[in-house]
Amino acid sequence: MKKLKKKFKKKSSLNELSNFVNFRFKKTYFVPDSVFKLLIKKIKSKMICARENHAVAMAFGGKLIDKKCLIMMQNSGLGLSIDSLIGTFDLYNEGCVIFLSNRGKLDWEEVQHKKWGVVTRPIIKSLNFKFYNFNNEGMLAVKKAYKYAFSKNKIVIVLFERGNIDE
Repeated sequence: MKKLKKKFKKKSSLNELSNFVNFRFKKTYFVPDSVFKLLIKKIKSKMICARENHAVAMAFGGKLIDKKCLIMMQNSGLGLSIDSLIGTFDLYNEGCVIFLSNRGKLDWEEVQHKKWGVVTRPIIKSLNFKFYNFNNEGMLAVKKAYKYAFSKNKIVIVLFERGNIDE
């Protein structure tokens, strides 16, 4: 992997993040993403999903039986999962935390990610989903997202930039 040219404000240890996930969430549903590759290895209860909308559906099923589940995907998967998020968690006022990698922000990233790097934040804002930037707040963003999602029963996104966690 090429060196990162961007300096990040917050970088968190993989162990701190995985411990939080393992302690707070019953299950993690994810679509593979290189940003989360090492984190996924450290998560104990997880299930790989073929598509992001499948991850949303599985997490919603878990929430209906009173389990707090985490969804992990890259920003391009947000487009595919919007209808599922609106038709489940949003419609039924259920809390949900999504770890979203913000691909396409760095000069050397693949061309197919570039547009998503530009439109991710405006899309999240247009949906009125609460989001926290891991780049600015580190683990505090994750803790705030968890608390807000499950106390207010809202969809909350934690946005991760490449390099925020040990990759």
